[in-house]
Amino acid sequence: MDNIKYPRVFLGTSIEGKRIYLTPPNWSCSWYWSWGWIGNHHCHYHLDSLFRDTNMHDGIKAHFKTFAITNDNDLWTFCELVRTFYHLRDASDVLTRGSSNYTTNPCRELIKDADYANHINTVLMPAIFAETYKLFEKKNNAKDI
Repeated sequence: MDNIKYPRVFLGTSIEGKRIYLTPPNWSCSWYWSWGWIGNHHCHYHLDSLFRDTNMHDGIKAHFKTFAITNDNDLWTFCELVRTFYHLRDASDVLTRGSSNYTTNPCRELIKDADYANHINTVLMPAIFAETYKLFEKKNNAKDI
């Protein structure tokens, strides 16, 4: 699978005053999309850490003093796309392995679906990334991207 070429994006400034960036998507280990790493030279963590105890929209508002997407409707769209990415990545993992990786699933052969996992990884994920990056371009954030 070819990596999609997207730049690192300046997301905003954290409550602590640190500049935080989003790492571009990357096809990793020949079987999954790695995306959602945020941080800078001194820290890195995953976007999903912002919505473990709340919804992502509120998590972003609590974590960032400023955020690259300032329109609230666009922010909700960003949250939808990111959350969908995480769900699709999990679905692809289950469809590829035939289990949730705790043990051997007795329904493994029924669950495995390489064609649909491939559809997620080659059609749906690239669409998610493209729509997400459109939100950053819409903001006219070119100097920060």
